[in-house]
Amino acid sequence: MAVVWIVEDEKIHRETARKIVGQCADEFGVALEIVLWDGRKALDADQKSTPPDMVILDLNLSQGVKGLQALRTMPGFEGVDAFHPYVIIWSHFDGELELYEMPSWHDLEFRLHEDRVVRTYWKAETNLKTALKGFLSRLAEEGVYHG
Repeated sequence: MAVVWIVEDEKIHRETARKIVGQCADEFGVALEIVLWDGRKALDADQKSTPPDMVILDLNLSQGVKGLQALRTMPGFEGVDAFHPYVIIWSHFDGELELYEMPSWHDLEFRLHEDRVVRTYWKAETNLKTALKGFLSRLAEEGVYHG
């Protein structure tokens, strides 16, 4: 079973993302486990032992937490060259600036592989559905990740 993490601090967007993930899973006929995390609280034991196959990530989490900081604490993003899960950056445009302001790949604690990252630019349901369908197709071909 594939695991999808939704990292979002706003409840309305978390629930919207959960609904869209469920719809896409039904459309593809796949069973998905969904893990919800606001990106601020420490990961609990279950979360630490449930590496994602796909992450839906908000870049601007509240209380000064940045999405990329939260991503670094998740299972599956260890090591500089780890082959990480798919990442859908589901954020408003102003949050996308963080990606362009990041240090070079060589200065990061881990490397994001561009072919496994999609940026939606706006928190629109259609954008998330399109990105999910693309990655669900790839998951069907490649199989699940699980670290």
